[in-house]
Amino acid sequence: MAAEYNGPESTVGPPLRPMLRKRLRLEGFVVYDHYPEYEIFRSEMQQLRRSGSVRYRYETLHGLRAAPEGLIRLLTGRNRGKMIVDLTGAK
Repeated sequence: MAAEYNGPESTVGPPLRPMLRKRLRLEGFVVYDHYPEYEIFRSEMQQLRRSGSVRYRYETLHGLRAAPEGLIRLLTGRNRGKMIVDLTGAK
């Protein structure tokens, strides 16, 4: 929802502004509710990643000067997957 604050209705998923106006409650999946199953999940997910069944996306920006742009892209919904700012200087 943070990406929607200053723009038009979201183009992905259902519009959330009507939920705010109607004071509706939105409840989602909270990882910490399932913490006892974490080790089982982690083991299974590692196997799926190794087999190539599950893949993930990430973007890497290099250097501290790129961090503001990364934050802007994150808050405006222009990132795909995890946003990483590499401060090590290696590319």
